[in-house]
Amino acid sequence: MKFPHVCIVFSMVCLLGPSAAMASSKPGAAAAEIGSLARETEPSGPGAEVKDSGPSTAEAPAAPLGQTLGAIAADRLKALAVDTEKRLDGFKDDPSLLRAGIFYADDYARALKAKGLEDRYATFKEIEAFFNGWAPPAFFEKVPRSGSPSGYQPHTFQLKPKARPSEAIARLRQGLALMDCGSTVSLACYEALLEVLGADKFDHLFAGDGPAPLCIGATSIHLAVLLQAVPADAPWRRGQIARFGGPQAYMDKHLFGNASAFNLICGDARVKGRETFVGFGLKASGVDLEGLGQAFVAAYNQDPVNLAHYPDDLAAVIRKHYRPEDLERIQSHAGLTMTWSEYAGMGGPRLACRMEFNEARVEALVKAGPQEALLKLCIWSAQHRLALPATTVEAKETSEDKK
Repeated sequence: MKFPHVCIVFSMVCLLGPSAAMASSKPGAAAAEIGSLARETEPSGPGAEVKDSGPSTAEAPAAPLGQTLGAIAADRLKALAVDTEKRLDGFKDDPSLLRAGIFYADDYARALKAKGLEDRYATFKEIEAFFNGWAPPAFFEKVPRSGSPSGYQPHTFQLKPKARPSEAIARLRQGLALMDCGSTVSLACYEALLEVLGADKFDHLFAGDGPAPLCIGATSIHLAVLLQAVPADAPWRRGQIARFGGPQAYMDKHLFGNASAFNLICGDARVKGRETFVGFGLKASGVDLEGLGQAFVAAYNQDPVNLAHYPDDLAAVIRKHYRPEDLERIQSHAGLTMTWSEYAGMGGPRLACRMEFNEARVEALVKAGPQEALLKLCIWSAQHRLALPATTVEAKETSEDKK
């Protein structure tokens, strides 16, 4: 049985528990390496200049606010994908590219091994960063979750109480992070809100010691209440968020894999039927549905993902979540491949969910003062929780969550 996770972005409804610091307390080389990483992204202090993550090329502000926010998010996600693509293409010639950037954990582990950076690889393996993810520990901490093999919600990072939200986002983009497609969509959405609300109001709304702390990843109900569902048959618009599932057979071959689904943002909807999407782990220029399908096929055709990047004790816990026949099935499917035509014959990528910014709610935050805006956000979050069945609030279990 696949261990339970929360469906990234589209089920950001988990109640947050007490957070635990990301930095490991283990002594020795690992602690020294973590200290080095932490110093690379230390807080700059009050009043210090923080480089912005880049200007947006979104539509003019005259566009409806919801569309403007979505366009900004699409631009930010594309910029992230471009940077990651350049680092993965260039690290063999310039290993320093691995000192910063946002990567998938598996990609980063393989890159470290390829360049013989064994100390850093061993450190990240020891502290379970290849499972939980990694964000600058001077600003973020992991979010505990019962039922997770590591005890934490993978690829989910909550702001530390004394950190400034706007600075934390800038440092995240400048430093090193291990994330997945859901958490990068979450980051892009927060960046859009930061640009529209301004740093002062954004910092007040999402303060780490406030009632709605910045949380990048699966558990941010305070971001979820600023989004709304879009009917599956509605015309696409730039900036809409979507989740597509891949081949059903993926989990038969890659029980521990990351590519069972993609969370994306629509980057271009000008031509009906040829919409393109941007997403972490896809071509930085964007893909249409056929390109997305080909990405799913390429992921399926890779060698099965194993547990080599996890510590032995964590790997043992993960294995206990599966039946013996599940583990045997991986071996029987190891040599199987799939063509695009075969996948297209199965129906291709499956749209699981569509969302967009709730224009009315965001506009209400823009017009309100900081305290009134925070009160509105908290009321919407409370109403959202009360409207959900208890089982949904606990967590939506899915086997399509790690990417």
